[in-house]
Amino acid sequence: MRILSVTVKNVRMHEELTVDFDRERTVVVGPNESGKSTLVDAIERVLCYPHRSTADNLDGLKPRAGGGPPEVSLKFERHGRTYVIHKVFKGQQAAARL
Repeated sequence: MRILSVTVKNVRMHEELTVDFDRERTVVVGPNESGKSTLVDAIERVLCYPHRSTADNLDGLKPRAGGGPPEVSLKFERHGRTYVIHKVFKGQQAAARL
């Protein structure tokens, strides 16, 4: 599996951010508290956590400035086919699609 891009919306300090990954390498750099770890955390959550996560899991994604529920979309390639996982983390009203 090769990750092609990730989009986060209403996740911690990111209102909306898309990062496209290079086929060879991608380096994420920035000052402290700029959202680098948030990006990695969002990738982990979209791949490993259920979209109807507990309140404890949701607290780690909640936006700092209000807004809607946290959303993460991950575009990836596997065996020559492209897929997108999109999850809206909103407790029992959450949604996920592939």
